[in-house]
Formats: sequence, C-alpha cells, structure tokens
Amino acid sequence: MERYAVKALILLSKKPYTLYQMSKEISNDGPVSHGTLMPMIRRLLQQGFIKFETSGREKIYTLTEKGVKFVESLSEIEQQLKQNLISRAMGDAFFYLNLLSKDDTSAALNAAISIMLPAIIAEVEYAFKMIMKGHMDEIKRIANEIRETYGEINDEQSLS
Repeated sequence: MERYAVKALILLSKKPYTLYQMSKEISNDGPVSHGTLMPMIRRLLQQGFIKFETSGREKIYTLTEKGVKFVESLSEIEQQLKQNLISRAMGDAFFYLNLLSKDDTSAALNAAISIMLPAIIAEVEYAFKMIMKGHMDEIKRIANEIRETYGEINDEQSLS
C-alpha cells in the first residue's frame, strides 16, 4: 500500500474527512494534489477500506470495518515492534539500562526508535504492498536479507 494510502487510513481512523481536508493533512510538505490523491482514494474504495457519504457537494470519507481492522492491525504491529525492539534487542542490556537514570534510558530508546522506525515502517509498508500483489517470495527474500545482515537475535546477542 502506498505511503499516502496508509496515512489516509490512519487519518480516517480519527474522524471523517473530505478529500480537501485529507489533502491538507496527509503530507508534511503541504497539500497533496487531487491528481495524486484521487486514484489512491479510488483504490481504497475498490478494496473496501473506505466508504463515503455525500453531504451537499462534498464526499465525506470514513473507514469501513475492513479499514478499521487494517488500522488496528497497524497499531498492533507498532506495539509488537516496540516490545520486540525493547525485549529482543536489549537482552542483558536491561541490567545496564537500569543503572542509568530514567532520562538517559528514555533518551537513548527514543533516539533509537526515532532513527530506525521510519525505515522499519517503510519496510513493512513495502512488504504489505508486495503481499497484496501476491509477491510473497519478494518478502521472504527481504526478510532473509535482513536476517543475513543482522543475524538472528538471541539472548547471547545483546547490546551489552
């Protein structure tokens, strides 16, 4: 799923939006053009993630049950990712982190997350897009590549 589609679904999980409102909110770089947004909206409608109601001349978009479940699954993935990041990557390092002040621990963890999370999210978005297109082999190749680069993390491999 393309970058703007995921952002649109997350926005719509908070409240209903018109196309114009979404175009203003969806990008940090200013409004997204109608020509970019409309094909993505059509795909989300066709795939059953969103629906709309007409109010005057405007269409008000909301999530369908499928869209709600998708956003909930993203939230669950985010929580699992954070938990796994902390528990698996830190391993025995928790002992040393407990020696640090809470501010130092929090700052180190926040720095690691803020640096790595965008790349991880991009990988997950790409994986989702490939799965939706039926390219499971591509996802397995990427996962193997990551494992080869970083290895399997176990209790013997920690930050300590």
